[in-house]
Amino acid sequence: MDKLVIKKIGLWIYLAIEIGLYISFLVLDTTFNTFNLTSSIIKYSSIIINLIFIILLSIFFFNKERLITIFIVIFTLISDYFLLFESDYNYLVVGLITFNIVQFLYFFRFHLLSFNKNKFIISLVLRIVLFIIAFLFIYFLLDKSYFNTLNILAVFYFINLVFNFLDPLISNYKDRKNQLLVVGFFLFILCDINVGLVNLNFNNVIFSILMWVFYLPSQVILLYSVYKDDKRIGNIQ
Repeated sequence: MDKLVIKKIGLWIYLAIEIGLYISFLVLDTTFNTFNLTSSIIKYSSIIINLIFIILLSIFFFNKERLITIFIVIFTLISDYFLLFESDYNYLVVGLITFNIVQFLYFFRFHLLSFNKNKFIISLVLRIVLFIIAFLFIYFLLDKSYFNTLNILAVFYFINLVFNFLDPLISNYKDRKNQLLVVGFFLFILCDINVGLVNLNFNNVIFSILMWVFYLPSQVILLYSVYKDDKRIGNIQ
C-alpha cells in the first residue's frame, strides 16, 4: 500500500480516537459534573494519542518540524500530568515551567522554519519587554500576595502564548500552516482564559468544562499543522 495512503488512513484513525475521547470526557463532565479520576485519565489519554501519532508520523515522514513537535507534545504531557492529577503548589509550578517550555518550543519551531531573523528578534524582544512591564506592574502596583512564582510563570506563559498566536497571524496568513497555527493558538488562549476564571473562583463547573472544550481541539489542530509538508520546510528536510 502506498505510504501516502497509509498516512491518510492513520490520520483518520487518529481523529476518530480523539473525537471518541473528546465526547467521552465531555459527557462525563457535563452529565455527572464529576471531574474525577476517570475524566482526567480520558483527557490525559487524548494527549498520549497525540504523542503516538506525531512519533509515528515522524518515523515515516521525518522533518525537523515534526521532531520539534515530538518534544512539544512530551512537555505538554508532563505539564498536563501535574495540572490534571496534582494539586500541590510545587507541582503546579513544575507544570507551568514545562508549559513555558512548550510555548518556547512553539516559538522556536515557527521562527526556525520561517527563518526570518528580523521577525525572530522583534518577537523575542517584544516578549521580554512586555514581561518586564508585567513583572514590574505586579510587584509595585498589585497586592504583594500576587507576587509569587506561580503567578510570574503564568504571566510569562500567557505572554508567550499570545505572541505565538500573533506571529503566524501577522507573518503570512495566506499560508495554510499559519492559518492552522492561528486557529490552534486562539483555542489555546480561550482554554487558558477559562483556567484563569476558574482560579479566580468564578463558576467553576462551567469554566472547568470549557477549559477542555477548547484545549483538546487546540492540541489536535496544532498537531495537524505539521501533518502536511510545506514549501517553507522543503529545504531543511
